[in-house]
Amino acid sequence: IGTPHEIHELGIGSRQIAITWRPPSVTLAPIDGYKLRHSGGQREILLRLDEVPCHAYQSPLILPESFCYTLTGLNPRTTYDIEIQAKSGEMYGPWSAPAIFTTTQDIPVGKGLLEEVYTDTESIKVRWESPSALKNDITYFVAHIRDPIKADQVQKPVNVSSLVADHHFRNLKHSQPYNISVEGGSHGKPMWFISRVFRTRSRAGVCSEYIEAPSNLMIVDKTDQRMRISWSLPASFEDDGNH
Repeated sequence: IGTPHEIHELGIGSRQIAITWRPPSVTLAPIDGYKLRHSGGQREILLRLDEVPCHAYQSPLILPESFCYTLTGLNPRTTYDIEIQAKSGEMYGPWSAPAIFTTTQDIPVGKGLLEEVYTDTESIKVRWESPSALKNDITYFVAHIRDPIKADQVQKPVNVSSLVADHHFRNLKHSQPYNISVEGGSHGKPMWFISRVFRTRSRAGVCSEYIEAPSNLMIVDKTDQRMRISWSLPASFEDDGNH
């Protein structure tokens, strides 16, 4: 039995961590479950395959073969090492390399909002809305953008006043997922946190929107084994000849 890999965060709260992972690349036995453990007491959780579907989650990190699960009952502002192993009958494969995540501060209010405003091949603009119970208390926001796989900062954190509720991250790579998080606080004390994964658009997708389709497709002549056709270039091209 091989090792599960590519363990990524889908969302983090004060007492829970949602993750996704891919099954072992190579295995000689059918996988019928997974076992998870984390550093908070080394608790082990045995999961059947029907307990780890991804249909309730939304993220560009989720692939057709991915599995998903949310660890609950965790402690706020605590770092956890999470490991996963595959199961086949009574056999277990090796534990995966630990994935490290940190829960947020415990905030007994609503979640708030973080959503995409605009995305192209090199930038992502987001807006956020803190919970109504905290709006009058928050005096600043800090927006972060990280690599969701390595958890590295892609750019320096952006500090904005409580009067600003959006930010445009620029100079990004195309077709890449980015974990964007926003922290709200007052006088240096964090009071609210929200995080989501967004993806920049692919260059191929953008080009297809701006290049018109060829027109006037016609059959010039044909035989049993050959066909000759002609078409006109898009009107925006200088060469209007047939090909």
